[in-house]
This record gives sequence, C-alpha cells and structure tokens, in this order.
Amino acid sequence: MKIVMYLNVISIFFHLTATETYNNETLYIPLIKWIRSYYSASAVFLLHSSSEDKNFDVWKLTYLSHTWSRLLHREQIATLSSTFKNIHVLDRNNTLRPLAIVFLSGSDAVFEFSKYSESFRISHFAWFVIFVPTATHAENYCYNPPGNPFNLLYDTEMLVMCAGDPVLREWYSVDGNNTVISDLVKWYPKKQLKSPTAVVDLLSNLTLHERRNDLKGKVLRAVTIKNSIFAKKGDKLEGYFSRAVNELEKYLNFTLDIVTEELEFGSFNVTTKCWNGAFRLVASGEVDIGLSDFSMTNFRLDYVDYTVPIITTRDCLYFKQPEMSAVKWLAYYKAYSFALWISLLMTIIIAQFTLAFIRSRIESTDLTMELYHEFIRIWGIFCQQGITEEFPRYSSLRLAYFTVLVTGIVIFAAYSASMISYVTAYVHNLPFRSIEEFVNDGTYDVILNKDSADYDMFALSKDPVSVHMMAKLRPIHTLPITIEDGFQRICDDPTLVYYSGYGKKMQGISNFHIPCDIVCIDTGRVDSLSLILPKNSQYTSILNYYVQKLLNTGLLNRFKNEVFFTKKNTFQPVGFYSVASVLIIFFCGVSLALIILIIEMYCNRYRNSQ
Repeated sequence: MKIVMYLNVISIFFHLTATETYNNETLYIPLIKWIRSYYSASAVFLLHSSSEDKNFDVWKLTYLSHTWSRLLHREQIATLSSTFKNIHVLDRNNTLRPLAIVFLSGSDAVFEFSKYSESFRISHFAWFVIFVPTATHAENYCYNPPGNPFNLLYDTEMLVMCAGDPVLREWYSVDGNNTVISDLVKWYPKKQLKSPTAVVDLLSNLTLHERRNDLKGKVLRAVTIKNSIFAKKGDKLEGYFSRAVNELEKYLNFTLDIVTEELEFGSFNVTTKCWNGAFRLVASGEVDIGLSDFSMTNFRLDYVDYTVPIITTRDCLYFKQPEMSAVKWLAYYKAYSFALWISLLMTIIIAQFTLAFIRSRIESTDLTMELYHEFIRIWGIFCQQGITEEFPRYSSLRLAYFTVLVTGIVIFAAYSASMISYVTAYVHNLPFRSIEEFVNDGTYDVILNKDSADYDMFALSKDPVSVHMMAKLRPIHTLPITIEDGFQRICDDPTLVYYSGYGKKMQGISNFHIPCDIVCIDTGRVDSLSLILPKNSQYTSILNYYVQKLLNTGLLNRFKNEVFFTKKNTFQPVGFYSVASVLIIFFCGVSLALIILIIEMYCNRYRNSQ
C-alpha cells in the first residue's frame, strides 16, 4: 500500500514539473488579477472536473487550484476551489459577480462542464477558461467548438486560453446554437517574468456592447398593448416608442415578431400570485420583449427587467375644468399683500399727522381741526385728486405735499398694474388644489387604467393616500382600458378624477385626444416608462446601452412633436365675473343712497307736518 502511495506522489510530481502551466505557479497570478479587474469581478472561483482519471489529472488540477488559491489570498482576493457539479451551489452563494476559472484537461472535462452549465445561467459569472497543455482531444474544442458546447448567451463574458497560445479569445453566442469567437487579449508571459503586473495588449479598444452590436438578424418575439402609445396599425408599428425601437433594430441588426397584442398591461393577482395581460407573457418568458410604455415599480422589478426609461412623466389627478369662475370679492385687496397694505396705512397716518402739525405751527391753528382737514387732503392725494385748495406758500408745507404727491402717484401706478394683472387672470374656482385637499374633500370618485401599474401601487400600498384612493376607486370592471377612454369618462362625469401620467404634454408624443379642458393636480410621483424583458434577459444590458446612447445623442427628441416643447399662452379678456364685485358694490351704494334719501324725505315731511 505504501509503495502505491509513493508511486502516486512521484507521478504527480512528474506531471506538475513537466509543463509550463504547472512549472511556474506564480506566472498566471498577475494575468488572473488583470482579468478580474477587466471584468470588475469580486471573488475568484477555481473549478475543475470531478471525474476520476488514471493519469491523476484531477489530483494535479486540485493541487494547482489550492496553490493559486493560496497565492490569490496573499493578494487580498477571496477564492474558493470546487468542481463542476457544485456550480449551482456557488451560484446561490450570493457572491457579487465572481470570476470563475475553469480548467479543462480533456474532452471528458469539456463534456462534463457542458452538462452542468446547461441548467445554469452562465452569464451570472465572468469566465476564464483554460485548456491545460495536457488536455487530450480538446484542441478542436478550443479553436473550433461544435455548436455552443458551454451554453453561452449573448451577454456572457468569457475569455478562453488554448494550450500554448498567448492569445485570449472572447466567446459568446447570439442564437444559442453557435459560438462567436474573437481575439481580444494577447499575453506576453516571457515579458511578465520581469514585471509584477500582467503584460498584455488589448486587441480591441471597443467596449463590450460596441463589440457585440450585431444580433445577426435574430428575431425577437414581442407583445404590444392595443390602443397604447406604441400602436400597431396593420403590419406597421407607429408612435414614439416604435420609432425608438426601429432605431434599435438598425443599431443591433435584429427584427421583431409581434406574436400577440394584449388589451391590458397586466396586474398582479394577490390571491393566485399570478400576472395577467402582457406582463404575464413577458414574466413567464413566452415572449422576449414587451413593446409599450410600461411603468416601472419596485414590485414589478422582481419579475421583469426594464430598459433605461425612455420617457418620464409626472402623475396627476385630472378632472374636468370648471366652467364658471367665482366672483372675485377680494380681487382689489389681493393686488397688494397684507404687509404692504399695513405699510400703506401707516404712511397715510404719518403723513396726516406730519402735515397737520406743520400747518398748526405755521398758521397757529388748532391741531385737532387740522387733523380733520389733512385727512380729507391726504385721501384726495392718494386717490389722485390732487390738492383741493391753493398750493401752500410755505416751503416746508410745499416739500411735505410734494413728497406725498409723488408717493401717491407711485403707489397708485403700482396698484393699478397689479390689480389689472390679477383681475384679467382667468382663475377657476377649483374644489381642491393638492392631493391632501382631495383626500379631505371626499366628494369625487377615482378611476385609473385597468390592470396598470397605478392599480397595483394603490392595491399593494398601505399609506393613507393609497387607502383613500382604493376606497374611492370605481369597481375594477368599470375602469377604463385606454387613455382616451379615461379622459372621456371625466369629461362626461364632473364628479370623477382620473389618475394618470398622461396629460397635455404627452399629447405631443402619443397624439391621443382629450375631449375637454382638464385640470391637473400634481401628486408628486414621477413615472418612468420603458420597455420590459424577462427577468435576467441576455439582451437587457445591450438594449440599455443603446437606448441610453439614443437619449444622450438627442436622436429620440427628433421624434417628439413640437407641441411637446411649446406652451401656448392664451390671454382671456376681462369677463363679467372679474368686475362683478365692483358692480355689486356700486349698485349696493346706489340702493343705500336711495334708501337714505327716502328716509330723509320722509323725516323732513314728517317734521314739516308737525
């Protein structure tokens, strides 16, 4: 038994010293560190075959794994050595995107790694695959792999090193059936002997997504929403979102096959724990992409991937604009603020006492009588009547009156401008002006789009506003399905409010019709609209990159209607209700004067009869 163990040790030592891979154990450490940094990986997993081999390949690779693990630990890099069959356990380890180094010592190891990677989403890791120099019958797999042996995806990041070849090649797959190979890095191991860092040349300066900008005409299955802003008319897609997707098709060389068109976006059934509508098809993976303006919520992110938001909107409570304006009883008072009115009153009082004091000292008259006279004069000046008697001869009085006259002119001009601006403003008498006032009002019912993200938000939330919204929400079977239907409802029924992120500004993009004048009460919530894909889709990152590129270059802004950017200012003429308070005061004054006249006439007639 001891003889067998000694022979095994001698055999292992012979194999470890026979090849370059094992001969210089530290040579690969700088290269591994460089690859880990290039892929922004965290820990390092060292994986090898678990099958037995008469030539002790498993023992050799285990020894090499432990040696590299020890050296990487010295570099403050967390490592773990394991076999292919434990790859699923490593995936559940919640490690932040590790770098997995795979040793392939022959065709059997290739088949084993292919077997275990078939049921594992390989893009969860970054990969460095090494075909060791002792690999038998594996050279063809390295340079010309048949089909897609490692079950690669479009977003897989894998570098492969063939035995004795300093060029590291990038592997990925577009259609899942074939492997795309391109030279990415050239390593100089001899130069690295004199350098503590990896000596490499990048053979491409393009980023990952710029290198993979060709889906080779792949057909993506899609679902759209009927009557949404991403509308399908005949065999063509129309609308703002369709133009964005058309640009993506040109950039990435893919086509869309709209397999179905749903009526609803989809909501989550708390009882059955299932989705409906278009969201169900995307979340289950029955289609590759959802083409419409899907709202992004934290709850939905657990089931699908969203692209970069293409449009952001502000959610509002919409209701029909009241046709009647209230009588502006306080319009003439609101031309100035309360503090300014107090300042004006104090100015009149000070001016009255100052002028009365000066006149009583100059003309040696009674101060009380002068206060009465100056009261009439001051009010005449501020009402633009001027001085009702001869201008004073004394310089002190002249200077005082001149100051009061100038002050009166300035105040009257400012008041006139402010009053005209306020009176001509066409302000409607709104029942509420904030979400809090809406909650306190309690006389309006709420509608929103059926099976939308807004419905899920209110149904799953426990905050007081959401609870009130759900209490005031009309029955779900009566809720509108389309945006136009929602606005039509509030135009037909003034007791309804419509919760939505689509208003007049969005008309410049989607061209939907609002049949009446509406009022928007901002709720404070910002809604992000974008495309959706199945959770952990291989196309999420590439679509995000090019959507963001479209947004950064401003290309999507060209597709927006000019109405979206320009706000039409309309000025209403002064209406009857703007001056109703003045007319009412006038008629009340005339009526009071007539009543007093009648009373005086009656009193005089009664007195004469006595």
